Amino acid sequence: MDLWEGMVWGAFGRFAMEALDYIIAVRRWHRLPWRVGASTLTPDRTVAPSRHGFQPPVELAAPGLLAYSIAGTLRIAVGGGMSATVVSTSPRLPQRGLLY
Repeated sequence: MDLWEGMVWGAFGRFAMEALDYIIAVRRWHRLPWRVGASTLTPDRTVAPSRHGFQPPVELAAPGLLAYSIAGTLRIAVGGGMSATVVSTSPRLPQRGLLY
């Protein structure tokens, strides 16, 4: 397997995982993943805390399309780079003709 072929297979594998994460997020929360905020991840945030002096965390904003796209692109690039590294360091087998 050539270096570029290994990189493409790794990037494709990571892209497939990103697509599955997207599908799961849309099915679970009925929203686009970059519009899911922290308040939608827990069922009830109005319950009073049980420990004295505990303050609930401040609500974080949803990440947005740009942050989601950058993170997905970086993960796909890392998947391609890691598989290219594995392909470049693995020993090459001699090419043989087809045996019938």
